[in-house]
Amino acid sequence: MPHRAIPRLNRTRAKTLRQSMTDAEQRLWYRLRAHRLSGASFRRQFPIGRYIVDFVCLETQLVVEGDGPVHDEQVEQDHYRSEVIESYGFRVLRVGNDEVINDLSTVLARIEAASGPDRSPLSRARERVRAKRAGEGILPIGHPPRGTDTKRGTND
Repeated sequence: MPHRAIPRLNRTRAKTLRQSMTDAEQRLWYRLRAHRLSGASFRRQFPIGRYIVDFVCLETQLVVEGDGPVHDEQVEQDHYRSEVIESYGFRVLRVGNDEVINDLSTVLARIEAASGPDRSPLSRARERVRAKRAGEGILPIGHPPRGTDTKRGTND
């Protein structure tokens, strides 16, 4: 994702939101932070456009939004917000606060399924680098195997 300047007001609001998380957000953050969910790197209260999303994995471009009781009354606003966030190239996964409190393992499984390692070219590239460093010799997609004559398609 290319760097975009973040307005000062959004930075201030994001910092305030990080300092006053709900119980459900705190529980979910504890399980997402520090690469605890499948090694994915999540950020919390992150500005995207004019909105501040609850959690985002920039590698897989997945946004996780926790919905409390107030969201039952603002369905149209949430739908529009999701469309705007998706216009930046992100996918939005909405989870209810009651789901997080009562069935966190199912919520984590949904997040893990949505942010699988095969979702992002960046995460695939990182896996190739890790594999190469580990000595498995995996080449990037689109490259011919070592020792293959690319003109004739035969081995040496």
